[in-house]
Amino acid sequence: MSVLRCRPLAMLMLVVFLSGCTTWRPTTLSLAQVVQEEQASSVRITRRDGTRVIVDDPVLRNDSLQVTEEACILAAGGERVGCRSVTRMVALDSVTQLEVRQINVIATTLAVVAVGIPVFLFGIYLSLCGFEGDCER
Repeated sequence: MSVLRCRPLAMLMLVVFLSGCTTWRPTTLSLAQVVQEEQASSVRITRRDGTRVIVDDPVLRNDSLQVTEEACILAAGGERVGCRSVTRMVALDSVTQLEVRQINVIATTLAVVAVGIPVFLFGIYLSLCGFEGDCER
């Protein structure tokens, strides 16, 4: 197997590994406490109308949360064209639920085992047999 054919497999394993590492955990702290004291890198808020918004690097401005999103115009084929950042404010009293990212230890452990062991065994195979699969040396 050539290096170029191994690359998509490695990327797939990385995506599977990283997706199992974190989860959203509801918190009873106020948004101000989460932003200022815990210095959360991202939060997920649920608004009164039921919409959920993930806010990276949350910033408080008076009684509002500053939300920066990427707005794009989609072409006929679904391609993104004309993207720009849009900043808007969300009133704190419109937030009904607040969640913060938390490392999911069980999912992370399972991902390490599920990805790590096959990669380790494949590495041993490559060191013994090479890319051509010539194990009769």
